[in-house]
Amino acid sequence: MSQAVERLLPDLDLFELGLVKAMHVTWDGQDRASSKMELEVICERKGTKYLLTVVFRSIRNAILPDLVPTFMLDELFVEVLSRSNREGIRFRFNTEGMSRFEVSCESVEFTDCVVLGG
Repeated sequence: MSQAVERLLPDLDLFELGLVKAMHVTWDGQDRASSKMELEVICERKGTKYLLTVVFRSIRNAILPDLVPTFMLDELFVEVLSRSNREGIRFRFNTEGMSRFEVSCESVEFTDCVVLGG
């Protein structure tokens, strides 16, 4: 986790993630290791809004919900997969709420966090 995330939201819970404000995907079918999905997500806590950047790397597959009217990460769960997985996939993230979202990847990182205000 980045220093900004550790400083502003040291006890971050994935259930606090909400509205996705931006999504950037880099994909090369020949080199899965270089694939990544970067999401800018709103997190609200005690009346203060934060913008978190979440980066999924070495993506094996992704399922995205309809992007309109909104794309939410409601009730995001993480499953840690076996280290002996031959495909190098270590994590599966998925939502249980209204928006169907799933990503299987090798690593995930919260790279930035900024305060947006109340």
